[in-house]
Amino acid sequence: MTGAIVPPAAAIGTEHRALLADSVADFITRGTDIARVRRLRGTSTEYDRAVWKKMAELGWLGILVPEQYGGLGLGLTEMAIVARGLARALVPEPLTATAVLAATALAAGENEALKRDELPRLVSGETLPALAWQEAAGVLDAAASRTRAEPFEGGYKLSGVKRFIPGAAQADAFLVTAQAANGIVLLWLPRDTPGAQLELEPLADGRSFGTL
Repeated sequence: MTGAIVPPAAAIGTEHRALLADSVADFITRGTDIARVRRLRGTSTEYDRAVWKKMAELGWLGILVPEQYGGLGLGLTEMAIVARGLARALVPEPLTATAVLAATALAAGENEALKRDELPRLVSGETLPALAWQEAAGVLDAAASRTRAEPFEGGYKLSGVKRFIPGAAQADAFLVTAQAANGIVLLWLPRDTPGAQLELEPLADGRSFGTL
């Protein structure tokens, strides 16, 4: 499979956006097909990590990640080009869930050590995080979180339930919003953390939402 790697922010322009669109078109011609989508539909994996790594190699996972963390520091225009192209082929890999929602939330956080460690791993496709912030249908205010974060052994002990988590099927970690003594915090929760339980809720399109 061939494809143009996305240039850094300083070089982006109309010509490069056209090249980006061409690389997405090439990807959906050579790197995926509807038979693959059907094979993955309704399975517990939902998507292919090998295909995810190819998307990382093309630079797409780092489009919204600042350059100092290994990303490209571009904008929603460039991400929309990729998302639109992948949507045309019904590509099941969680671009929006991870490379938009989780990446943006993590990059906006205040924990510099976490950003230095995890954003490059997200960009490379090594780690796939999912954003866990919503708790009830129709409630879109993150500040309304009832999940509690209590100080515990140098970190936090979490209690609560997060629902409607996209990209949860193969997520390696979750970015969880919670109420702490000083307000809302965003915490990194590895999937295998003791006490964390994940259930998948099937959707009509064969994907699932996670409940954590």
